[in-house]
Amino acid sequence: MDEIILKYLTETATEEEKKMLLKWLDQSEESQKYFFEIRDLWLTSNASYPHILEDKKAFVRFKERVMAYEKIRFQRHLPTGLLKVAASVAILVLCSVGGYFIGHHTNQTPPTILMNQCFSGDNNKTMFTLPDGTSVWLNSNSRLVYPDKFEEGARRVKLEGEGYFEVAHNPASPFYVEVNNLAVKVLGTHFDVQSYKRKSVSEVILLSGKVEVDLEGSKKVILAPNQKLTLNKKGGEYMVESVDAAEYVLWKNKKMVFDNEELGTILRKMERWYGVQISCEKGLSLKSPYSLIIRDEPKEEILNLLSIIAPISYTIQDDKVLVRKK
Repeated sequence: MDEIILKYLTETATEEEKKMLLKWLDQSEESQKYFFEIRDLWLTSNASYPHILEDKKAFVRFKERVMAYEKIRFQRHLPTGLLKVAASVAILVLCSVGGYFIGHHTNQTPPTILMNQCFSGDNNKTMFTLPDGTSVWLNSNSRLVYPDKFEEGARRVKLEGEGYFEVAHNPASPFYVEVNNLAVKVLGTHFDVQSYKRKSVSEVILLSGKVEVDLEGSKKVILAPNQKLTLNKKGGEYMVESVDAAEYVLWKNKKMVFDNEELGTILRKMERWYGVQISCEKGLSLKSPYSLIIRDEPKEEILNLLSIIAPISYTIQDDKVLVRKK
């Protein structure tokens, strides 16, 4: 676990390692206390400064402190009353100004700002408010990095996974959501961005207002409400199409209610809710109406329920679901 914690702090942990860390943190207050102790050692060892990351002495100092801490951690009383860590974890990370977002290096000791990381685990969603008043919802297995205080003239955050944003209006300070292969610029609007590492495309869906999507290669695309931009990560090709944007953010709600809705509508909305691709066998009847409520149940449980009340069967492979006639 020490190795996973170090990889998380250096932002080299895999998705599976992040899940393991979340599960371990949820086991006990002792685990949480240990993590926060290691994090504090990391922050005070100077190894957390991006411009020093190549200096092996910084890592040596950090490891020495960890080893010393290991010797005494069971010899002293550990205080209680820790922050509860459940579906999501907010972790403060110290970064140098310009180091994280634009990679600027300097020989001088830089001023520091406090960076926050918030991420959600499997089948969990979390909502929180940024320092400027912007509301953010994170879908499962997603992470957002944002500063404790935004710089003047620009508000920048970095996203992995899927997030829905209701941006606080501020014409003097545009809001930027950055992912690996695109950036979304807004002044004040409601939109959704999806860019999971495991998926071959990134998506931006606009509900209201106007956004400018800056693609790699200096290509900029303006979206209007109820438009979706889909970008192929490898080839760089993109397309813009008209959609019902409200369906793409169903996942942020606490529950989804179906009252005598057609099976086809239920399956389509389940795609958005669970972030999966649902395909139906040719000839499957999708017109029959059903009623049900989805809350926090995993997709397997709801699909099993549907297979009981409707004449269907299904198979699941990764993020793809195939629905057949029973």
